[in-house]
Amino acid sequence: MKRKVSTLLIALAVVVAAVSGSAATVFQDETLNYKVMYKWGFISKVAGYATLRLETSPSAYEAVLTARSAKWADRLYKLRDTLYTTMSPATMLPQNYVYIAHENGTYKHDRVAFSHVGDQFTGKTTRQYRNKHGEWSEDSQTLTATGPSVDLLSMFFYVRAIDFPRMRIGSSVKLNCFSGKKTEVLTITYKGTQKVTVNDKEHLAYYVGFTFTRDGKESSASIYAWITADSRRLPLQVEGQLPVGKIRCVLSD
Repeated sequence: MKRKVSTLLIALAVVVAAVSGSAATVFQDETLNYKVMYKWGFISKVAGYATLRLETSPSAYEAVLTARSAKWADRLYKLRDTLYTTMSPATMLPQNYVYIAHENGTYKHDRVAFSHVGDQFTGKTTRQYRNKHGEWSEDSQTLTATGPSVDLLSMFFYVRAIDFPRMRIGSSVKLNCFSGKKTEVLTITYKGTQKVTVNDKEHLAYYVGFTFTRDGKESSASIYAWITADSRRLPLQVEGQLPVGKIRCVLSD
């Protein structure tokens, strides 16, 4: 459950951003707030909160996601995460990425500097980690991949600008995802449209699935998202299954 909550908060960022491989969509500054709900049978509680901010300028797009667990959940697993990414307005590809995680007494600080020549992408990464006993470690790596490569935050900017009406149900888009220590493949699968009610309002939404794989094996459980089928492409909710119950991030305003 611990990893799942953290992963889902990150995935929320993913879907909350707004990326376009062709930069055909023009983005404006925005702030989106989400509640992270835990649901098991008749039990439904707010487990945390997340806020995504996007600031645009002619030279760069900057996105920040902050996530925190609710007070009652702090007693089980206290989480305070922040993700930053800087993207090129021309390509929407990331330039620099930072992930700072305070989770259950541990601390992690990841940095990734992106570069590419043609379709060959490189990510120079560093990770600083402190365990519960105060012991520090640091690791640096160079990750490489062929084809569009993103981070855990910028990849979801891609999602909001995908031309879903032109896609067949079941078709997919693949991206490489660089983190502090590894490269994963993100498969985004279009599952059609559904009507979703959020904050007492019904929306027509694109239904999308996310799967992460590493070395051909699924590295985390699938995550699902609903994005408004209009010009704003607002991420309404993101959902993931737990061993007991499920976690859902829902747009709160």
